[in-house]
Amino acid sequence: MKKVSFLLLTILLVLVACGKTIEPSKVITGFKEDDLNVKNEKEMKKEDYGAAPMKAEKARVFEIEDGKNARLFMFKSDDDLQETKKYYDELG
Repeated sequence: MKKVSFLLLTILLVLVACGKTIEPSKVITGFKEDDLNVKNEKEMKKEDYGAAPMKAEKARVFEIEDGKNARLFMFKSDDDLQETKKYYDELG
């Protein structure tokens, strides 16, 4: 799960660095088109964040396998991204 979360975070970092804005829902559509396991996709709500900072402009959560979830975030600023990244780094 950590590897998947890291991969998703890395993808977003690369996209931000390229200056392109890509909607999280379009990334998930790409996952589905490539036959990757995506189930129960939904927009993240306050209860989905748990103790994590709610800094994302947009966020989606989906199941990848056996009750394991992945999260896809879109941030407005690098500071918001770094704060969220720090939380997850310290978590695991």
